[in-house]
Amino acid sequence: MQSGIGFGSMAGLLAGGWLADARPFLFSMRLLDAALCAIMVLWSVALWVAVPGSPTTAAMTGIVIFWTSAALIAPSLAIEKALVQADPERSSLTLAINTSVIYLGQGLGSGLGGGVVASLGYGPLGWVGGAIAGIALLVACVANPEWSKSDPRPRSPKPRKNRRVQSAKNG
Repeated sequence: MQSGIGFGSMAGLLAGGWLADARPFLFSMRLLDAALCAIMVLWSVALWVAVPGSPTTAAMTGIVIFWTSAALIAPSLAIEKALVQADPERSSLTLAINTSVIYLGQGLGSGLGGGVVASLGYGPLGWVGGAIAGIALLVACVANPEWSKSDPRPRSPKPRKNRRVQSAKNG
């Protein structure tokens, strides 16, 4: 199963890298959040139809682990690209904060997942994960009205104006 995580992560990096270069940020985030929603629901379906010890269950679990890993890793390249483009001079700081927030999310997600398993069992775990991914998709859909147009064409970032040159011209 660990190799499924590794191969899924590699597939996610390839897909996420292509998407980050080929499509606008919010378009990519919406698409990847929708994929994550579907995969989280797939976990619940897999757990409900699973027959303990069967080869089919083992194969199904491996497939779902592969796709989950791909879906979780794929957005990271688009997010990191957007962070670096937002302020290239402070990219080290923004990427470090991003990494810290990832770890915070993993801790909070583990706690929430443990609470779901303790109170409801494993079956609803994917539905809860899918609901959380759905909330992220909703946020991405309503975020920044300027970006909410789903234009799939790549856009080049606007060049930053040199503030010193502007203030010298104005002053």
